[in-house]
Amino acid sequence: MRERQYYYKAAYEKALLAARSNGAVLIVGETGVGKEVLARFIHERPVRSESAFVPVNCASISSTLFESELFGHTKGAYTGATESGKGLVETADHGTLFLDEVSEIPTNLQVKLLRALETKEFYRVGDPAAKKVDFRLICASNRPLAELSDGQFLRKDFLYRINTFIIEIPPLREQKEMIPELAAYFLRENMSQAKFSKEAFELLLCYHFPGNIRELRNAVDYAITAAGEGASIINVEHLPNTLLEHCGFVNRKGAAKLKDTWACFARAYISYILNEHDGDVDRTAEELGVSRATIYRAIKKEAK
Repeated sequence: MRERQYYYKAAYEKALLAARSNGAVLIVGETGVGKEVLARFIHERPVRSESAFVPVNCASISSTLFESELFGHTKGAYTGATESGKGLVETADHGTLFLDEVSEIPTNLQVKLLRALETKEFYRVGDPAAKKVDFRLICASNRPLAELSDGQFLRKDFLYRINTFIIEIPPLREQKEMIPELAAYFLRENMSQAKFSKEAFELLLCYHFPGNIRELRNAVDYAITAAGEGASIINVEHLPNTLLEHCGFVNRKGAAKLKDTWACFARAYISYILNEHDGDVDRTAEELGVSRATIYRAIKKEAK
């Protein structure tokens, strides 16, 4: 698989641009779209690829321990600190610090992280002496960019510092043309020689994948296991129940009425064209030669 096929075209092009510099990157997208995968791709370009990539899920760190986790601490800095400890910032020196769910960082620590970025110095908890550090920061969030920009979750000065490059990754339901290549890649990743039957493949294209690329990967992994070792064909009965329940007109033998199959594909195609026109219903209806009402009905059904 060519590396760009793992990402949507616009996201890939912006990632290549970001990889040529040391500027901070903010990646925005729903859960499961591959934000960490894209962050690793940027890190693995020549600028810092020889040093550590340090991924951090900010939502999983207790607010009381956040500063120590981020900047480290000295022995005796607080109860239970029996020895000095290195923080994540120091671990990422000369490499990349990836902060997932960045909006979960307490605002007082956003100030300290901002200072570390601007001065290339930080302080361990309990240590009055500054330490030097040089790291690249890549942040990610599943909150829409508009939410991050309103000042409720991120300080404005911190946001302006971390968004030298902004990469928005659309959900898979808006980029269904990627499904064939991604599904084929996940088959090869599992060392499987199997192919999807026509009916099983149609069902993959029909499904809306709320869990995005991660859910597609899981569906392919499940299907490979269900089909059995050495299987050459993956049929409808090998797919997860969630896909069958979404497109209820397809049974486990793969039988479906043509009009139902067409309706499912029509909704997916309308959704794709609507996305191409940035949600403009009038332009979408004009291009497809249908009424606005048809577009609105497709939107409503596709969202279910």
